[in-house]
Amino acid sequence: MRALRFGAVALLLLAAAWWWSQRGTAVRPVERVSEDLPKAPQVVSQRSAGRAAEPPDPAWLAAARDVMTDEREERCGPYLMLTDSRDPRIGGVCERIGAALDGEYRNLYGIEPVGEPKGAVLVFSRAAEFRAFASEVGHVRVGYAGFSRATRGVVALSSDGLAAVEMAPTLAHELTHLVNRRALGSDLPRWLAEGLADGIGDTAGAGGLGVLEGFVGVEAQRRRLLEAYGADRVPRIERLVALERSDFDREVVSYDYEQSALLVRFLLLDPELAPKLRSLLGRLASGERYEPQMLTDELALDGESLEVRFRSWFGGAG
Repeated sequence: MRALRFGAVALLLLAAAWWWSQRGTAVRPVERVSEDLPKAPQVVSQRSAGRAAEPPDPAWLAAARDVMTDEREERCGPYLMLTDSRDPRIGGVCERIGAALDGEYRNLYGIEPVGEPKGAVLVFSRAAEFRAFASEVGHVRVGYAGFSRATRGVVALSSDGLAAVEMAPTLAHELTHLVNRRALGSDLPRWLAEGLADGIGDTAGAGGLGVLEGFVGVEAQRRRLLEAYGADRVPRIERLVALERSDFDREVVSYDYEQSALLVRFLLLDPELAPKLRSLLGRLASGERYEPQMLTDELALDGESLEVRFRSWFGGAG
């Protein structure tokens, strides 16, 4: 009996050991199956600078409605448009620009904006309403044709005295600032942020976004700069690209906007320099912090050489 009991105990122990060994390997088929599933993208050490779009701030929408008369809502591509303008063409222009903007940004600058576009375009039919809204809500200085606040998900401009086609460049410019934040973050130097916005905005017309070519769309800016260069009143590009954000366009007579628009255009239209500008944008999109020497490093040009090439292009035939 003792031998039988011993044998039974031994058999039980062997069975338990076998069961335990099988339990220990039971998760292995799950692991093998998981290897065949799509893997989540790896988190890179250097995060993307792009930020997801903000929806329009309800308080800002309410403030706009307070000063508009008989406002209506329309679509501006993926954006909301709120306006009290009676011009029926404005909605069509806004729709064409808004719908094409992300694709044009990718094509021109080589950067994919983060997430889906959101936001609202506020078009005021009277300049006085726009100025009151800009000053009290946006804290924008008087004199600007439009402004954007990407953190509030809002673009605002006035249609007073303007045909829809005349509004198009300002509308596209300000909407591009919203895309800039989704693609490159909120810490861009002002010359680059404004230059990129002009690179798209200055091509816009009644048919939507156009093609960047020569000095088309920047004729007035070029004339002003040519006169200022002729009188030796324009600072060098080295100063422009090193400006702190708070110092941009702060002089009594400033050419910062014109210089920015034409510098970015020059770089984009030069077959040798355009890929290098896009490389710089790629670095910023990946999270690198902007430093002024990054531009000349990417272009493989010192400040003097860049100045000479820019002025040669700028002063050439249009």
